[in-house]
Amino acid sequence: FSAFDIYQFVPVKERSLSVSKKEQTHYDSLLQSTGQVLFFSGNLSLIHEKELETLTVLAKKHIPIKILTRIDIVSQNKVNLLLAINYKVGWDALQISHCEQPIRAFLVDESFAIMKETLSPNQHRELKENVYLYYHICDKEWVTWLEKVFWQLWNQSIDAKTRLDILKKIVI
Repeated sequence: FSAFDIYQFVPVKERSLSVSKKEQTHYDSLLQSTGQVLFFSGNLSLIHEKELETLTVLAKKHIPIKILTRIDIVSQNKVNLLLAINYKVGWDALQISHCEQPIRAFLVDESFAIMKETLSPNQHRELKENVYLYYHICDKEWVTWLEKVFWQLWNQSIDAKTRLDILKKIVI
């Protein structure tokens, strides 16, 4: 899967691309949200202190946040950090489900999506360092399609609390 496979079909006026040698979060884009935020994540590798603060701000504004991610031994601590935001704000603002899927993106209020693709020297020997591509999509039709994909995966995924309960029984 390549995010470019979608991006190439988005009308030119409804898309943009940014390229960086450093990973970016684009979390400031989330603060525009007034409805909901949907995340396609791999293993929550982008969740750090600044991102936790941004998600807490959204939760305090009563913006629901749903995250599809791989929940395993490696990512369970970050999942717990995210779920702790719910206790801090007093409601289940963040809902997280286990799902291994290739998309790295977030969708804001059914109005835009930012998809990420990482090109690494491990996969592309021609590269000397990682290159990060960020595909910005504002086309209603494509954002709606991505949202439908999200909900299809969400409905088949396993709730984070269920998954974490099982992981607690594994001792390393």
